[in-house]
Amino acid sequence: MGLAPPPPSLPLPPIADSTLRKSPQEPPDAAIFAKSIGVTPRAPSRADTRTATADPSRVYRITDEGTETAHRWLREMLANDSPEYPRFVAALSMLALLSPTDARSALEQRRTQLDAELYRITGSLADAAAMGLPRLFILEDDYRVALLRAQIAWLTAQLADLDSGALTWSAEWIAEIAARFEPPHA
Repeated sequence: MGLAPPPPSLPLPPIADSTLRKSPQEPPDAAIFAKSIGVTPRAPSRADTRTATADPSRVYRITDEGTETAHRWLREMLANDSPEYPRFVAALSMLALLSPTDARSALEQRRTQLDAELYRITGSLADAAAMGLPRLFILEDDYRVALLRAQIAWLTAQLADLDSGALTWSAEWIAEIAARFEPPHA
């Protein structure tokens, strides 16, 4: 793309509280959620009312503390394997909030952890096979090995694309894309 490298952490955009929908996965109150990630109310601007359903009287500004909290959370989710797979998917959906270098580091940490887990499980499977343990009793480990191999292969491909520049972004590029997909004004 030929763009300059992005800053270490990309800023988060303003969030209208109408995007903070109540659901079983989210906090019961937008104000509690906003406070927990460090956002404070501010006066709305015309640019903040992005949809017809947005309530312009309830707009929040993300604080520096909230931005850092979001970045810390994102790095942890990308870097660490956990049994709660959807957390990683959620983190991937917000990957552009980090710089490509920061994202690469977190993904590399994740791959290293997955490699270690694969090594541990394949060793246990070899021990089980040597003892003559029937496959029925090790199916979960066999399944986990298949998942780990697929995840490691996928991460390896993304890391290669980050290294080659085939996958990259910057604040300027993200702004260009956002402008391209901005709905027409009436």
